[in-house]
Amino acid sequence: MAQKQTRWRKLDNTANLFPVIPGRQASNVFRLSAVLRDEVDGVLLNEALADETESFRMALLITLAKLSPQQWQLVDEGMAFYRRIAPVIAQGHSQHFGPEITAYNTPAGWQGVFRMAPDGKAFVVLHQFGGDVPKEITIPLPTGYRWRVMGTYGNGIVLGEKTLTWHPEGTFCAAAAAMEGEKVLPGQTDDMGERI
Repeated sequence: MAQKQTRWRKLDNTANLFPVIPGRQASNVFRLSAVLRDEVDGVLLNEALADETESFRMALLITLAKLSPQQWQLVDEGMAFYRRIAPVIAQGHSQHFGPEITAYNTPAGWQGVFRMAPDGKAFVVLHQFGGDVPKEITIPLPTGYRWRVMGTYGNGIVLGEKTLTWHPEGTFCAAAAAMEGEKVLPGQTDDMGERI
């Protein structure tokens, strides 16, 4: 019986250098390389780009053969959103929400990540998978801040007074929001004169 041989590919320069970069402050780089030859579902492209912005620095290297102008717009919006949140990815701390995902091959339920940098800039990424899923997902926001949504990638995100709510469009979808929190002092009032 012939033994199957494993074929290893050479590492590129980034992969060769990355293991020798010292320190906790070194940025991790997630490199996505793909050749897309068939029609691309815009909803799936949106979800894939939102997935990758969650906790990685991202370099998008794609040979795109058949993207429509609307799909190119999704790619452009995703990269612009990523550039906006990249400093938070590098400097922030994350809080995870949602039920435990027990089967990564067939995920069910939802998950969310809220990541905030020391300067008050933040972002949230929310994913809904399959199974019995809620029609709306609400996560609490850190107290002591007046929150504003600075931009979104995906649909259905609504900012409440102390929460962020997402109305998913169905199963296997995602959305993200770039946010800014202005620190408020105890006893300070909001724009309507109400005590915070």
